[in-house]
Amino acid sequence: MEAQFIVTVRDQALDCHRQAAAAIDATNEIADETIHALRVQTKRLRAYWELLYPVVGKSLVKSATQSLRQAASRFGAARDHHVMVTLLGKLAGKAKKPKVRSALADALKAIVGLTPSSGEPLPTCDEMLQIWRRDQDRWETLRIDSNDSPLSNRKARKGLQRIFKKARNLHQRAVAENEIEHWHALRKWVKYLSLTVPLCGDDPATAIAAKEWARLGKSLGKLHDHDELVKRIAGLGPDQIDASQSARAIRWIAAKRDRLCVECDMHARRLLAQRPAPFVKTLIPD
Repeated sequence: MEAQFIVTVRDQALDCHRQAAAAIDATNEIADETIHALRVQTKRLRAYWELLYPVVGKSLVKSATQSLRQAASRFGAARDHHVMVTLLGKLAGKAKKPKVRSALADALKAIVGLTPSSGEPLPTCDEMLQIWRRDQDRWETLRIDSNDSPLSNRKARKGLQRIFKKARNLHQRAVAENEIEHWHALRKWVKYLSLTVPLCGDDPATAIAAKEWARLGKSLGKLHDHDELVKRIAGLGPDQIDASQSARAIRWIAAKRDRLCVECDMHARRLLAQRPAPFVKTLIPD
């Protein structure tokens, strides 16, 4: 592994902060585009912190990722509501059977009428700036001893192995226990792999591997959204949608969710077939 690997990770993190700073307008309300941009950069930063887990230690990684996650989650309700409405609208438009199309249209009308609530007020621009400045300070003050770079780089290699191992274990649990929540947890670690694998080099094989992880992450995202939609429709009351219409919509969406689960499983089996150490060695040869 190149001696400057950890420096590369830090530089990428600081690039996240430059993009975040450009997205935040301290004089206005935080717009939808800003929310999306900040959530994207948050995922990148969390992935980089997890990669450096063996280098900087549990305490710093936990503090940094929790702070970023909590900030992003306060935007989650409105963003997730928009995703659910958009997805249900697409599904209703694609349904061929009139009864299914009618049921999905009724569910869409009911969900559109809901008011998303995160349970806590959205942070102001000033608050967001403070959160992001604290994380930027962490990266800028990150101590990297050039004399210890070979050792630190070996630890960073272990960081990638750790992320892969987390994903591999969650996939095995999802299959063994047939529990949808394990698939949702797997999504996070697959996303981290799609964001950290590109840092291992600029050769074509690494680029292809990164795209495969990103594709699996996208499929797991679709699986999550379909499952969340089933839960939201199931939570509608009789004053919001007829019970028979609700049941029909749920059955149809659940069938698509289950097919997505099979697709995700097949893709994950291919990508997670190796053990962690050989996986990293294919990306970063000795």
